[in-house]
Amino acid sequence: MSTRKPTRIKTWPELESYLPLLMRLPNKRSDPEHSVGIDFSRARKIEMTALSCFIMRVLRYLKEQKVTTRIVIEKPVHALPAKLLTASNFEFLINKYNPFPIDETVNDLFSEAPTNSLSPIEYGHLGANYVAFPLLYLPFSSNLDRREAVAQFEYQVHEWIAPIVKNRINLPQFLMVLKEISKNSADHIDGDAVFGMDIKLFDKHSFVLQFAYSDSGPGIHQGIWTRLAEQVKQTRERHKGISESYVYALRNGFSTKRGNGLNMGIGMSMIMEGAKKLGLDLSVFDAESRGLITEIKEATHKEVRRSFFVVSPNLGFTYYGRMVYGND
Repeated sequence: MSTRKPTRIKTWPELESYLPLLMRLPNKRSDPEHSVGIDFSRARKIEMTALSCFIMRVLRYLKEQKVTTRIVIEKPVHALPAKLLTASNFEFLINKYNPFPIDETVNDLFSEAPTNSLSPIEYGHLGANYVAFPLLYLPFSSNLDRREAVAQFEYQVHEWIAPIVKNRINLPQFLMVLKEISKNSADHIDGDAVFGMDIKLFDKHSFVLQFAYSDSGPGIHQGIWTRLAEQVKQTRERHKGISESYVYALRNGFSTKRGNGLNMGIGMSMIMEGAKKLGLDLSVFDAESRGLITEIKEATHKEVRRSFFVVSPNLGFTYYGRMVYGND
């Protein structure tokens, strides 16, 4: 076993919204037996939305590193974040990739029928009531039927938030957006996905809901040009950027999914239009860019290009949504 120092992944003190997507992770190591430490010790605030973004980046990193020694989690020294991390399902998900797991007692929500083993965490902070929902794992790389995983995901989100949002939002519309997001993963990737969500309640008339959905696939940009490689390899289209990818993705009837062609090519446009109807600000982090999906009025090159921004090196693929009801 290697005697080299472990790789240390140190989180920012603020784990909020999509900030973990912008964190720089350690460089790759050539030694396959080095250990990895995930350091939450300085964390002062932890949101499940941010934690779902962070864990998918970590899982991608671990997969690339082919780590064969223990993954150690250093928990927050602050009481509130420590409680949230313990109840978040984070350790269980990390242990799925840990050759020497520390604790195997937590049930996997999607290994069988839906369970009630994961419960929302309610707490007060800075004059508001927060509800944090444990991370949900969608195992599209397992033998479980992929559409069954989507159905269980939709069911669990409904059970959690229906009593909270009640008649404040169009719940069927919101669940439809999440269902289409997860169906896209089920249809197009060979890996898994993680979902995190938080609700901040101010009073009976106002709240903020946010969520992040990250999957282990290559993203829409790379996925489109990989599938279209044979068609475009003799043309300059293979050099086109992310704007062209989303012009394709948002076009009704366009799909890279293999199949009989029925009900294909409408998922991304349904997500965009459904989010707009809800008043949900929806972004997508894909390749090196962030796109503001709900600010796109029509799927033209000019309009799509105006809504995308370069943010950093490749971040994987994540949806980030934020909905404000009443006064923020």
